[in-house]
Amino acid sequence: MPLVRKLDVDLWEVRVRLKDRIARVLFTIDASEAIRTGSDFESFLAEDGQLEATTAVAIKRVLAWQIAAAMKDANVSQAELARRMKTSRAVIHRLLDADDPSVTLSTISRAATALGKSVRVQFAGT
Repeated sequence: MPLVRKLDVDLWEVRVRLKDRIARVLFTIDASEAIRTGSDFESFLAEDGQLEATTAVAIKRVLAWQIAAAMKDANVSQAELARRMKTSRAVIHRLLDADDPSVTLSTISRAATALGKSVRVQFAGT
């Protein structure tokens, strides 16, 4: 399982142990867009068959962090967000669980709307 951790303000690290080495990438968030730094991390993960899983976990961890930050800025509790979204606190808990990549775009969009935000999804070139 990949390690995704926040190193500093808007600086994140993704690290995965491969068979004979460790692959690592640092990235930052600038105007809601991930900017990758470092070597060709994707090729390491692709060789080991972990690219899709690692990418999903990394994206979910950043989303969970952004939603939690928006909640804190708006002084909104999990219970209040659930009320605004007309859903259960269990759904909010899964939404904020950085290790659960199974959240839907619909749930993300509803959370953003409930927090006065919007969602932008785009494909990035490789």
